[in-house]
Formats: sequence, C-alpha cells, structure tokens
Amino acid sequence: MSNTRIASFRVIAKGANCYLLRILGELDTSTRSLALDAVRAVPTDAEEIAIDLASVSFMNLGGLRSLIEAVAGARQRECRVWVEDPGPARRLTALAGLDDALAFGKRP
Repeated sequence: MSNTRIASFRVIAKGANCYLLRILGELDTSTRSLALDAVRAVPTDAEEIAIDLASVSFMNLGGLRSLIEAVAGARQRECRVWVEDPGPARRLTALAGLDDALAFGKRP
C-alpha cells in the first residue's frame, strides 16, 4: 500500500442506458464512500453498469464492503451490474467467500 490514498472515479457512457464506472486508486476504509458516490453519479435512467477495477491499486475489506453496498444499491433500482475487470477485488472476494456478491466477467 502506498502512502497516498488518492481515489477517484469516472463515469463513461458505453451506449444507450449503459455506463462504465471506472474506479482508480485505493479503495479502503478511508475512501469507502467513493464506491457509493460513484454509483450515485451514474444517471438514474441507467439500465446497466459495468465496473472496471483494473486501476484500483489497493483494496481491503472496508473497500470491498462499500463496493458490495454500492452494487446492491444499483440493483435495487433494477440496474444490471457486473465487474468487467476485477483487479484486486477478485482475490479478495474469493478469500472472503463473497464471490456471489459481485458478477465478474460478462454482462449478467
């Protein structure tokens, strides 16, 4: 883990009502609101959100928890959500036994 805790996100339109949510930096306890803020930044008419975590340099359980909460919130508004590139989340979810909480790979 680096000394900086810079985290940010970008919302990129992929097509009609489909958005790519790219999270960058460290996603941990100190930046945990980022995942929730990122999903809230996606337009409310979105039907699909693809999440790219390839540029996440570090993630701990606090970051994973906030990501799972953000995905659950998007799914409550009937939005299909999946993780296109899991980055460090893939190993962490496997270790925590939470693979089912995020859809990895292809669109569900």
